[in-house]
Formats: sequence, C-alpha cells, structure tokens
Amino acid sequence: MPDLGLIIRTIRESGIDLPIMGGDSYDDPGMFQAVGPDYGNDIIFVTHSWLGEGASPDAQHFLELYNAKFNGPPDTAFVVTGWDTIMVMAQAMEKAGSTDGAAMAKAMEGTTFDLLTGKLTWSDAATGHEPNKEAFLVELIKAVPHFVGRVLPENIPLP
Repeated sequence: MPDLGLIIRTIRESGIDLPIMGGDSYDDPGMFQAVGPDYGNDIIFVTHSWLGEGASPDAQHFLELYNAKFNGPPDTAFVVTGWDTIMVMAQAMEKAGSTDGAAMAKAMEGTTFDLLTGKLTWSDAATGHEPNKEAFLVELIKAVPHFVGRVLPENIPLP
C-alpha cells in the first residue's frame, strides 16, 4: 500500500478476473477502500490474525481492552502481534519461573501457545528455535474482508 490498490484495480480493468493472492500487506483498510466493491472480489490473503467470527476465544477480551483505550476497534490485525508478544513472554517467564533469557527459551521449546495470532510452537535450540505459527486466510468480497480459516504450515522453510 498505497500502490497495491491501484495495481489490483489495473489488473481487473485489464479484464483479468483470476484470483489474486497476497500476504499481510493486503490487510489494510486503505487497500479495501482503494479496490472498492467492484474490484475487491476474489482476493485472498494471509495475515496475522482475525478479530471477527471464528477468532480466538480471547479476542473479545482483547477487543474490549482495545476499544476502552483507543475509543474504537482496531482497523487491522497487525495490532494483535504486539499483544501476543507480551503474552508469549509472560507465559515463558511463568513456565521458566525466571526472567533469564536462556531459561525462557528452554521453557518455550515444546510449548504450544494459543494466541490471538494463532497457535505457535518453537523447535529446540539444536534446530534453531524455528517458529511454526498458524496463519489466517482472509478473502475480500465486495471489498469486505471475510474469514476463510487458519492454516498451520506443514513444511517450515529454512531460515
């Protein structure tokens, strides 16, 4: 963004009506507005979270806190990543019984974190503490985002 909306409009105006797929940069209300209901269809993207129907059971609590602080709902799922970072750190400290980095890293190994951004696990130190996290698939229908589902990668690419 901001060019993404223009690129998609140009693709559609050129007569190409194939599905368009993208990543988290598509999760932007400015892009939804730029493509509008005429061009904002058959666009599927992966993003960090979903705060609507099908979201994490803790999403409602997060939304209540967010609304109270900022007088309105978040306009993108990106705000959830900060919340989840704090939740992971807190759970790792609690499990480790310490704030020591090595102890926390060890506590994170083999732990499945059920976060607003999806399930997250880490491999052990020998394999580089590789994260494996669910992604959320969203489809635009008439420029309105709709939750499709969650996907957990089966094959994690090497760093």
